[in-house]
Amino acid sequence: MRRAAALALSSAAFFMGYYTRLAWGILSSYAGWSTSSLSAGLVFSLFFAAYVAVQIPAGIASDSLGPKPVVIAALLGLAASTALAGASNGVAAMYAASALMGFSAGWVYPATVKLIAALYGPDELPYAMSYYSLAWPLSIAALGVTAPEIAEALGWRGAYYAFASVDLAMAVAAALILPGSAGAGKSRQTELKAMGSRGAILLAAGGFIFFTAYWAFAFYAYDYLLWLGIPSGVAGLIYSLTAIGGISSTLIAGSVIQRLGVRRTYAVLLPLYGVWRPNYSPRGGSPASTR
Repeated sequence: MRRAAALALSSAAFFMGYYTRLAWGILSSYAGWSTSSLSAGLVFSLFFAAYVAVQIPAGIASDSLGPKPVVIAALLGLAASTALAGASNGVAAMYAASALMGFSAGWVYPATVKLIAALYGPDELPYAMSYYSLAWPLSIAALGVTAPEIAEALGWRGAYYAFASVDLAMAVAAALILPGSAGAGKSRQTELKAMGSRGAILLAAGGFIFFTAYWAFAFYAYDYLLWLGIPSGVAGLIYSLTAIGGISSTLIAGSVIQRLGVRRTYAVLLPLYGVWRPNYSPRGGSPASTR
């Protein structure tokens, strides 16, 4: 039961990192600022610049201190940065909030993955990671149907403050639930030359292509749907539906990988993903910013 609670909380922390980073793509429509797609893109770029910068330090800290304090600190930082986003009075302040949000969220993944790896054995780990990875499709599915409703009820600032409250509550839960010793002081030495191997380079290139297409769509899909003339509530629902398939595929990912192996799974599914992406391109023009 303790392992299941730790897994659920780890996934929830990963969920909030996704949810809050995507929220501006919807909440900006309610802010009333005259912002361009370029400035919105810069908000997201600053998030990921900070997110990437802390990945290696987060792994080192998780090895030396253990995952628990890293997760707690990350959630507290995420709460503070999300509240700062709600208090922003212009795009410049949102830039700062987004960078701080990325800095905070970037610690969640390395720490929680290390925690899960410490709690689950080799046979159980693929399934545990499948449940953990539900966070990304669930965050998109939930965001599209909840963020517009919350923004209309509380205002866009109130929505950010509500998200910050959830982050804070999760930090308290992490302090109470996560095992303090799991994963502490355990690290695996990886030779640097392995990072330059052909397999590592191909995986990195494939991941780059995948996430470039994925985030470009996720960040601008809501604006694109509004540009098509779709009402905000319906646009939010369609936005959520784009992630529904990811829920079922994430659940079966562990079984697929065990049967096909990592290489075959990668070789089959990544090209299929690429084939379908052009279907989302605009017909007869480019969407102007709806903000």
